[in-house]
Amino acid sequence: MAYKLDQRTMTLLAGAAVIALAGGGAGYLLRGDTAQTGHATHAEEEESGGDADEATVSAGASEGTIAVSDAQIQAAGIAVAVVQEGLAGGEVTAAGVLVPPTQSVGHVTARTSGVVVRILRQLGDRVGVGDPLAVIDSREVAEAQGAAARARRAAEAARTVLVREESLFRQRVTARQDYEAAQAAYDAARIEAQQADQALRALGAGSGGGTTRLMTLRSPVAGEVTSVTVTPGEYVPPERELFQVADPRTVWAELMIPARDIQRVVIGQTITLSVQGSDHPHTGRIRFLSPAVDPATGAAKAIATIDNTDGDLRVGQNVSARVATPGVDGARVPVVPRSAIQETEGRSVVFVRTQRGFVMRPVTIGLGSDAAVPVLSGLRVGERVATVNAFVLKAELGKAEAEHDH
Repeated sequence: MAYKLDQRTMTLLAGAAVIALAGGGAGYLLRGDTAQTGHATHAEEEESGGDADEATVSAGASEGTIAVSDAQIQAAGIAVAVVQEGLAGGEVTAAGVLVPPTQSVGHVTARTSGVVVRILRQLGDRVGVGDPLAVIDSREVAEAQGAAARARRAAEAARTVLVREESLFRQRVTARQDYEAAQAAYDAARIEAQQADQALRALGAGSGGGTTRLMTLRSPVAGEVTSVTVTPGEYVPPERELFQVADPRTVWAELMIPARDIQRVVIGQTITLSVQGSDHPHTGRIRFLSPAVDPATGAAKAIATIDNTDGDLRVGQNVSARVATPGVDGARVPVVPRSAIQETEGRSVVFVRTQRGFVMRPVTIGLGSDAAVPVLSGLRVGERVATVNAFVLKAELGKAEAEHDH
């Protein structure tokens, strides 16, 4: 027989949440002078529209019910949620922050001292690999240009001597050692010329035959100019960063996985991100998991790659992540919020919504997170269960059954 609530209970329920949090009063939130509690029968659970678990009913395990109206549920602050489907392994939750991928960020320095002649790109401009960013007038570039030109001329002269010595050697006019000396001199001059050209390219200047003092700073990556810290006419030292270029289409989520959950997370797993300031979730995949735990935080660092083609994410945003863990066999099972699970007499139960109120249902749960718990048996996807303030129903049922025993 299911117990019902009278009109007096409606008045008591107005302060339900406050009384419940104060402790000791939860058992009275859904009760009036005539409130009753009993056990569900097969007929009562059929009345709920098929919400009852057939195996539980057929086994003869009757469950306690509470008759309560929609108004009373609202007054007590009890939330009801539809049971969703998820992986049997549940979820691991972790907090983190968005950071730029190492391969998609370019820091552009002057590489030599000089005066900025022109700025070719501004904030927000899209650039490709090798695109010019600025032009710098540098004495070091001029000196490198001169050294490269001298090295090239020396190599050309050594090549001319080698050709002559080779011809004379074949005519048996000169000795072999003269020919070999000319060959060695040419090889050395050629190497010096190559090194001079490489030094010139390292500075960002061309390796042509000119003697210009100008060098061009170029983007090392494709992306968007995110920082410009220089103005035309400004003198810059070689170590100073003048531009930063980043590709915003991909970001990394740097997450801290609690030590207790490390064994449940592997590279390649899918994650779902809730991002501060974003109105919709984002998905990604774990690409790195640290083999060590930070003793200061008790967590291991994980890196996940997140697609950001819509430009909704920004480096530095705080995130919370849910990592779906498949469990042993990867089965999909009902999943409920953690707040829906209550403990009574050493067993886990949920309160399933029926047409007349709620019915308590024993369930078997798996490993879950602070947010969600997989239900291995006792519940079906699509049923509705009490979540927030579900403990009020547990307290009410316990109080009523205690009175019934007397």
